[in-house]
Amino acid sequence: MKTNLIVKPYEELGKVYKSLPHYIGNSTYLPCWYGDEEKGDKYFLSVSFELSGLQFWGKLPIRDFLQWETKFNKLIEQFPFKYQK
Repeated sequence: MKTNLIVKPYEELGKVYKSLPHYIGNSTYLPCWYGDEEKGDKYFLSVSFELSGLQFWGKLPIRDFLQWETKFNKLIEQFPFKYQK
């Protein structure tokens, strides 16, 4: 039962990731958008799923990031965890 509490949100996150702008999937190791840091792309945004929560990092023009972040926050509004703006 406890595993389902982790798996379900993780599966839903996968759907959210795919609906965000410039999603390129797991081209190397982690889900990423705009480009892939591991491939040396100039712009990228990556995420990892840690026990403490999601960890995002990247390099993007601020306008692109703010549009991406706004859509991400909207898509996770109904998730059972909290986020900070």
